[in-house]
Amino acid sequence: MPAILCAILTNLTSAAASLFWIVLLLAGGANSTPARITQIKWMLVGTVVLQGAAILLSVWAVVAERGWLATAIGIVPAVCIIITVIVLVRIEW
Repeated sequence: MPAILCAILTNLTSAAASLFWIVLLLAGGANSTPARITQIKWMLVGTVVLQGAAILLSVWAVVAERGWLATAIGIVPAVCIIITVIVLVRIEW
């Protein structure tokens, strides 16, 4: 039971992080060049695909009674977003 609760919480955390990241990307694209807008579109697609895959795999892991695996899968998008933000800040994107 605690593993399933942790899986739910990590999925909610990752969904919130993905939502915040999408809002930041959309806000940053207001006065961008066409090349930068293309980069933003690919980041948006990647974020949505990663989050969707993580939720589907996490649900599969819960159904297969592997709660801790679902927890690990659920937090992957948030970790990827944090790493992406750090890298983009470091290269002054």
